[in-house]
Amino acid sequence: MGTVHRDIVADWLAAEAAGRQDEADLAFAGVAEALPGLAPSPQFVSSVMQRVATERVAGPSAVWASWWLRAMVAASLVMLGAVSGTVTWKSVLFASLTTVQTVAWGLNQLAAGGRAWLGAALAAWDGVAHVGAALGRVLVAPGPAAVILVNLAVASCALAALQRLLIRQES
Repeated sequence: MGTVHRDIVADWLAAEAAGRQDEADLAFAGVAEALPGLAPSPQFVSSVMQRVATERVAGPSAVWASWWLRAMVAASLVMLGAVSGTVTWKSVLFASLTTVQTVAWGLNQLAAGGRAWLGAALAAWDGVAHVGAALGRVLVAPGPAAVILVNLAVASCALAALQRLLIRQES
């Protein structure tokens, strides 16, 4: 690398280190211009060209290759042309209004289904709330609380007695 090229690189690195972005960009452009152009090797070019020559070009897809599908598409286009030649503006308007009416009916059915679903969900939630309220009233009463307390005391005593028996058997 000659001294001219070293000076260009040094200027670029100095501008980068000093934080002068615009000067650094211009200096880097000079560095890029000073780089020699490299051509690919003849062996690489010949191997690529041989590979390209041996590759098969993909034809139409298997679906469009069949003649009957092409015939069906052509027939449907002919029918579309025949129908559009016989259509009046009144029939187009009637078809448009019918389409709008059908879409509106579908949206109405969707809204009715949503309301029914919401009503069913709220009815189920109401039933769960009634069961919870009934259980809450029963469990808050002093009778069930006393039964639970007695059961807890009996279970604690049984556990203590079982522990004493196990300690005696292990010794």
